[in-house]
This record gives sequence, C-alpha cells and structure tokens, in this order.
Amino acid sequence: MKKTKSDYIWYVSNGYLKIEDLNLGGRSVTNDIENVLYEIREEIGDQIEKFQIIYKDSDELWNFIDTSWISNENVRVNFRPINI
Repeated sequence: MKKTKSDYIWYVSNGYLKIEDLNLGGRSVTNDIENVLYEIREEIGDQIEKFQIIYKDSDELWNFIDTSWISNENVRVNFRPINI
C-alpha cells in the first residue's frame, strides 16, 4: 500500500540507491522522505541500510541522504550536498 504523497522513482546503480523526485504536483520527496524510505524498505528489506543513498530533488539537484535506522518504522535522515 502506498504511504507516500510523493511521485518518485528509485533504482540501484553503481552501488548507490538513487531516488528521483518526478515533480508531478504531489508532495516533494524532500518533505516526505521518511515515508519514501519506508516504502523502499518494504520492497528490499534491510538491504536498504547497505546502500549509500542519493536523491535528485525537484530542482534536479543531487544530494546524499544519510540515514540512521532505529527500527523498520523509525529513521533519522540528514541531507548533504554532493560537491561536484
């Protein structure tokens, strides 16, 4: 069951879990990131904790997402810019 109000895609590439905000008028992934991560975790399980996570926001800027999983239902999130 979809928990998020965001429109996004996710995929794994080159060792990264990548999340892209589709910016279709729903809530931004930035503002719904915990629910987005829970949905992805429901699909891939604890494996999510092994990936570095990067995220492309609605302005098409990529950022790192640092996560600390306290439980399957509780995650702390910190966004960091990717310095290119």
